[in-house]
Amino acid sequence: MNTIKIFLMIIVSIILLACSEQSSPTEPEHDHFKAYGLILESSGKRILTYFNLKTNDTLFVPIGMTDHYEVKFLNADSVVIPPPTDKDKKFGWVISDTSMLEVYRHGDEWEFHLVGKKVGTTFIEFHVLHNQHSDFKTTKIPVVIRDETGQYGPPIGLRAYFEKNNQFICETPLKDGKGLIKGDFTLKVGEVTDHIVIKLFDQANREFQPKAGHKLIIEFTTPKVAEAIPAGEDEPWTFQLKGIEKGITQVIFKIAGSDGKIHREFAPVYVKVN
Repeated sequence: MNTIKIFLMIIVSIILLACSEQSSPTEPEHDHFKAYGLILESSGKRILTYFNLKTNDTLFVPIGMTDHYEVKFLNADSVVIPPPTDKDKKFGWVISDTSMLEVYRHGDEWEFHLVGKKVGTTFIEFHVLHNQHSDFKTTKIPVVIRDETGQYGPPIGLRAYFEKNNQFICETPLKDGKGLIKGDFTLKVGEVTDHIVIKLFDQANREFQPKAGHKLIIEFTTPKVAEAIPAGEDEPWTFQLKGIEKGITQVIFKIAGSDGKIHREFAPVYVKVN
């Protein structure tokens, strides 16, 4: 008889524990984000479909950084639904081998890049995090990292050169980033420089210019001293400097996305007008 009582008590305890894990008086069920699948899009093109706990897709990543990925979700009918807008719901991920792959973000909660660090295959899980647990998560999705020419990692700095002869002018790191500012801009009152071209560089010192859709923004701490003259739409990363009046100012370079949001800002560089 005592054995039966003990057995029943154990069963009741298990049931109560399961109920407590599935519900919370402070977290109503309607507060959870409900999704049955996830998709990744890049420039409007779908690159991954995950639905009902499975996918037939593999993510292919170069050594360096992928294009911009946008996360959306699927309901029970496989219809696309937007990500949650609640501030307490966050995008999360788990990577099986972080020596091979990492996630890089710089803007919206539900947008990111993948960065390949070494050739091979690993796996990634995507999550919707909510109050220390996951409202939604995928199974492990395969990721193949390949060495492709022309790829690069996240920028860590910016360099300016004279376009005509590729003569170095200056270098500056990301704002609040590591690295030193090297060089400056020097010109005379009324002078307009030759064309200056901007290049970004990554941790491996690979120079590149952002892909189409990004925009170079140039600002001055004292606008009356100097101004920038853009080269035109055909050369979005090229400009000239004009000295307006004698003095010293600083120029700040920023990179904006197609959505107008600032994705990168670099440490200010001195501009001296004699």
